[in-house]
Amino acid sequence: MFPTMRLFLPALVLSGLLGCLNPCQQICSDMARFASDDCGIEVSGAEIAQCEAEQSTADRETRGVCKDGNSVDDIAATWSCDDVEDFFPDP
Repeated sequence: MFPTMRLFLPALVLSGLLGCLNPCQQICSDMARFASDDCGIEVSGAEIAQCEAEQSTADRETRGVCKDGNSVDDIAATWSCDDVEDFFPDP
């Protein structure tokens, strides 16, 4: 194996493991984007991280539901700004 491949493959695997979010975790970022762009509600990185941590254990069925409605457009069609404000209350 080429020396550069020895370094590249572990880095690729590690980045894949660290960079992958399940669909329910992805909704956390999408909801924060909707909150900011459409509702003027700022969501902190800590709130997003907490949401992602809570969603990291979502079971297969729940992840399937999240996968079907996880775009910002889906969120905008389902959630109002009042709902988002309740979901991400001011600290």
